[in-house]
Amino acid sequence: MLESLFFPKSIAIIGASSNPQKIGHSIAKNILSNGYSGKVYFINIHKEKILGKASYDSIIKISGAIDLAIIVIPSLAVPDVLEECGKKGVKNVIIISAGFSEIGDAGKELEDRISSIAIKYQIQLLGPNCLGFLNSKNNLNASFADGMIMKGDAAFFSQSGALCSAMLDWAKKMDIGFSKFISVGNKTVIDEASILKYLLEDKATKVVLGYLEGFKRGKQFIETAKKNSKKPVIIMKSGATQAGMKAASSHTGAMAQDDDVIDAAVLDTNIIRAKTIEEFFHLSLLFSWQPRLNGNKIAIVTNAGGLAVISADAISQSNLALADFSNATKASLKKILPSEATIGNPLDIIGDADAQRYRNAISCVLADKNVDGIIVLLTPQTVTDIPKTAENIAECFKNSKKPVIASFLGGEKTGEGVSILEKNKIPCFDFPEVAVKAFDAMARSIRKTVKSEGNETMKYKKICIKPEIYRNIRESIYVLKNKDILTLGFDGGKDIMQKYEIPFIGTVTVQNENDVALKLGSLSFPLVAKIDSPQVIHKTDAGGVKINLRNPEDAKAAYREIIKNVKNRFPKAEIRGVVFQEMVRDSLEVIVGAKRDEQFGPVILFGLGGTVVEVFKDVSMRLAPVSLSQAKKMITEVKFYPVLRGIRGQAGYDMDAIADVINKISQIMIDFEEIKEIDLNPIMVMRENKGLKAVDVRIIF
Repeated sequence: MLESLFFPKSIAIIGASSNPQKIGHSIAKNILSNGYSGKVYFINIHKEKILGKASYDSIIKISGAIDLAIIVIPSLAVPDVLEECGKKGVKNVIIISAGFSEIGDAGKELEDRISSIAIKYQIQLLGPNCLGFLNSKNNLNASFADGMIMKGDAAFFSQSGALCSAMLDWAKKMDIGFSKFISVGNKTVIDEASILKYLLEDKATKVVLGYLEGFKRGKQFIETAKKNSKKPVIIMKSGATQAGMKAASSHTGAMAQDDDVIDAAVLDTNIIRAKTIEEFFHLSLLFSWQPRLNGNKIAIVTNAGGLAVISADAISQSNLALADFSNATKASLKKILPSEATIGNPLDIIGDADAQRYRNAISCVLADKNVDGIIVLLTPQTVTDIPKTAENIAECFKNSKKPVIASFLGGEKTGEGVSILEKNKIPCFDFPEVAVKAFDAMARSIRKTVKSEGNETMKYKKICIKPEIYRNIRESIYVLKNKDILTLGFDGGKDIMQKYEIPFIGTVTVQNENDVALKLGSLSFPLVAKIDSPQVIHKTDAGGVKINLRNPEDAKAAYREIIKNVKNRFPKAEIRGVVFQEMVRDSLEVIVGAKRDEQFGPVILFGLGGTVVEVFKDVSMRLAPVSLSQAKKMITEVKFYPVLRGIRGQAGYDMDAIADVINKISQIMIDFEEIKEIDLNPIMVMRENKGLKAVDVRIIF
């Protein structure tokens, strides 16, 4: 659908100007001077002559059809002009003008008006408050950025006009070309999901680069990315800490903050998330200049042993691996290198290496089928001819299908060599760890691409419960919400969990001290007692938990003390009773939780549970739906996975049972959109095939 926006046959600039200081003049000049071959019309209420062409005072006065209108006028006048565009039949509009939602409520009201007009006339609207776009395929600079982008196969889109300007300037310096260069502004109509869908289908684009300050349709953005199995997408999302100020009403809500949710959202897509502007620019270089890795086996060639160790350490902490050189490669290296050289990977060709030794060693390693990519390291030493070495490195990789990254450590002495490498499209980073990190991102992109071709999410099988049970739960939720009860008590939460066949430990809830002995007859001592109150999240901290209760007398005393502690700490708390449960031996406490994110929908969380859950925050996350195989992958991603698997000869814990609960919590969140958060914490997991027992549950509407 966006093809007509980027390839218009006729353009009208509303607010074109003869004044070189005005943006309307810059846009007019850019369109005329960069080789665009379509028709161009200028609209100016003063009917002045602009760049030698007559202008109109209204778009309605133009007799021919207009494919694209670019609006550069004061914001208050935009709605009326956009209405004229709609009546004229213009289907594509760029609003460059600022003064909309970015300035507050008055601007937001104005932006809502233009949104309504765009919907009314089915206008594809880019902006407002944007730079415009550049398309190298038809030499169209429909922006107020100077000059024209070089032709290339990377597309860039950004929510920040300032970052657009910086990227354009940097790209010129680094000789990087683009297929499309797009400023999305406030994303009133055309948003990140629309742009991504178009660019993934665009034959001229091989790599997608994007900067976002927020998502408008995050779920659609991720769903679009999941369908793509070919193109890498590099995204930088800022504003990572804003969510930390939000109040959380559960353990899951406290841990599944916006930035973590975004990380979880991109896990099963081909999106690489850059966390810093430096990383974003580095990855832009690598993916624009170099071929893709076909695997994760990396060779390191260096003239400094210390750098070899540093690089090997960095690789061991990544998804990469050091390539094992073949016997033939080792034999060849022994013939061409001094006896002092270390024949292995990293390959240390020692400090007196000249340009020819670098060339010979790299050529030998490059030919090894076990090597997927190469990192070339250099430090300036007495005999090092850095420019000549850089030329030789460039020559080695001239027609190579394997990627290379260099790292020349130094400053004044390495500058010329770095320039030679960059002129030959070889990224040269300041430090070897940066090179490793960049290759690691590329390797993860390859792995995600392979995975997306048989996407596990698509294989998700819905858990079906009996229709009458489903209706019963929905009716219960309806009744509770009508009573303004937004936090479900333990018994109600347990009831929903058990209807989805999630097992619970033996439990009794007591509302009166006199009923303690009477109601505990069905349980086996020792017991645990804990408060049931929607206001008490951290029960232990509130004195709301007692353990190792050996008999009914202990249970009565625990009941009294828990009620007293909670009333002292939370005088206005609603106390729904005290829950008594059987204690579980030889088990491990875990948490399975869920949170409904505003942008991405249900997020499912798994991690170390109990009272330490928010201290260690050892968790993994996925967007729902979560299949059983994805659930099992989540379990392997936590740091305490070796404990789950079994250590020092001990049997492991029942991970199949955990995966089953993750899968079911995912389904509950899909089935009932009224549920905002779920905490199953702790869940006591037994060893091997002995299952698990949920101990506590909290459901928030």
